[in-house]
Amino acid sequence: LLIFILLLSCDIFTEQEKKAIVRIVSDEYPYIQSALDETLSGDTILVKPGVYVENIKCLTQKNVVLLSTDGPDSTIIIGNYDSNTDYTIDITFGNFIIEGFTIKGNAVSAIRCYDTDSLSLINLNITESGGNESRLMYLVSESIYISNINIFNNVSVDIHGNIIGATYIALRVGGESSSGIYENIYVHDNPGGSLFIGG
Repeated sequence: LLIFILLLSCDIFTEQEKKAIVRIVSDEYPYIQSALDETLSGDTILVKPGVYVENIKCLTQKNVVLLSTDGPDSTIIIGNYDSNTDYTIDITFGNFIIEGFTIKGNAVSAIRCYDTDSLSLINLNITESGGNESRLMYLVSESIYISNINIFNNVSVDIHGNIIGATYIALRVGGESSSGIYENIYVHDNPGGSLFIGG
């Protein structure tokens, strides 16, 4: 599967980008964000098993593969709402492949990808995420591929564990998205949650 993903990434990258390198979290970088900050377009970030408490942001034109080495059960990203972002993962522009993570946290949205050229989200768990009336995944891209996404048990809680809000929209694909393939998306056990694909 790793070979397939890396080959897929070569199809959307330039000849210069095919000389890109692999950056490894947590061997070379303590955080996913620190690796992404140094990533050049065409690089691959491999993330080893662990719990990464951080919000991830890329708002510049990059072509990146973000891939866990051992899958979502052992590679967990926990984001929290702060003054700088409402999103656990926030991607704008470029071409991104994100595969093999569990994403949690109290950000308004687990994933926002806006105005990307192409986007692939594969083998992800979205759980314990979302603020009140949130969109857990908000995606606007020229081309979208989504496969094996498990969206479950998403509610907002206060510091005492009391439920204060529920997921409003589990998945929203913006109307500006021109083409997409959506397969094996499981939405369950989300109080108030729904699946919405459209503008």
